Amino acid sequence: MSYLGIDVGTNAIKAVMIDSSGNIIFEKSIDYKIYFNNCYAEENPYDWINGFKKIMESLPERPESMAFTGQMHTFVITDDYEKPVRNAILWSDFRGYKYSQFLIKKYGLKNLINETGNYPLSNFSLLKLLWIKYNEKQNFKKMKNAFIAKDFVKYYLTGKKSIDVTDASGTYLLNVKKRSWTRIFEHLDIYPEIFGDLNESYDTDSYYDGIEIRAGAGDQEASAIGMGLGPNDLGITLGTSGVVFKLLKEYKIPKNNSLHLFCHAQKNKWHLMGVTQSGALSLKWINSILNLGYKESEKLAMSSDPGSNGILFFPYLNGERSPFNSSTVRASFSGISSGSSRNDIIRSVMEGIAFNLKHVYKEMNQGAEKIVISGGGAESKLLVQIISDVFNKTVYLGNVNSTAYGAALISMGHDVKQDYHEVFEPSQNAALYQELFLKYLRSSSFIRKI
Repeated sequence: MSYLGIDVGTNAIKAVMIDSSGNIIFEKSIDYKIYFNNCYAEENPYDWINGFKKIMESLPERPESMAFTGQMHTFVITDDYEKPVRNAILWSDFRGYKYSQFLIKKYGLKNLINETGNYPLSNFSLLKLLWIKYNEKQNFKKMKNAFIAKDFVKYYLTGKKSIDVTDASGTYLLNVKKRSWTRIFEHLDIYPEIFGDLNESYDTDSYYDGIEIRAGAGDQEASAIGMGLGPNDLGITLGTSGVVFKLLKEYKIPKNNSLHLFCHAQKNKWHLMGVTQSGALSLKWINSILNLGYKESEKLAMSSDPGSNGILFFPYLNGERSPFNSSTVRASFSGISSGSSRNDIIRSVMEGIAFNLKHVYKEMNQGAEKIVISGGGAESKLLVQIISDVFNKTVYLGNVNSTAYGAALISMGHDVKQDYHEVFEPSQNAALYQELFLKYLRSSSFIRKI
């Protein structure tokens, strides 16, 4: 028997099929377009559907069951005819930022956090929905249903309107502690039932052409399953964003408001999550500026000494969520001189990514014995080694497609023992990076005040 995991990602829809032992027997990815306009970021929901159809046509066999995962917070609204009213608004879209203060003034920050477990950051689906309510009134009136990305694909296939507790955590309409909908926002004419039935991730949700579909999970929770994270592990996902993920022994609201406290895919468990807006995106950006491929870029970076000849990079290309919440802060370099080379600049970008991830980890105030890394950015062995040095911890390299792999495990209904591809130990550069990290913290504190 085989089991299928589908990841409705930011840049592509990906599939991983596994056998009953957890071995990967099929992988495929279909890219689609993101529509950018200043701080706006959107996608056509039918691109997800078309990508799914292409994947299904290329499967080597019919799966026993499947589960979906995908970009969290990204959502689409549909009308009475079950058609999207407009393009989907992505997780990285900042247009709803001003409604954070609107909610705080209306309900009080303490009440909001007690009810939802989280500060109302602009990435939450509710804030994007509020933007539609007050800026696209006709579209809001047409709205009958709302879906997170993966759940729209499920709905298109089955006609079943539903959401799981992990993605519901990202709507800002869930009482995360109770794992049930909150009624606090009904005064705004927003009712959580627009997202449909609320399920746990491993629950059977519906059927498609006779294939069982489990409820699935948000991309980071599915990735944690795919990486085999335990309570003493720290998960880092290097995708477009950079995610730091830590399981909690009990429900506890974090002191840093930029951190997310969400339901985990495993029943009656929660996790902390810090999301940086620019993870591997920073590498993609510098490589495009310098017209370099990833392999060539990494080779050049290896020619620069640790510390990048005094250059520090602050990877706030699209504002920042964690470790501090700012839609206006922007990326910058410091320490560039006439003696700086492009090799130094490339390496400083890698070091900046690692420093920012550690900054998030520091704010979590949670211990970890080891780090497991996955995502496309983990293909850079130099970047993974730098992260090991900056954190001064052993790093295990997980499956690059851990998100779709995690969804496949959810579809199977149980986990398997993880075999990590490579292990990275802190090198002799670790001591230097501890000093540079302190310098990075002092400088980042100044930058975000500008």
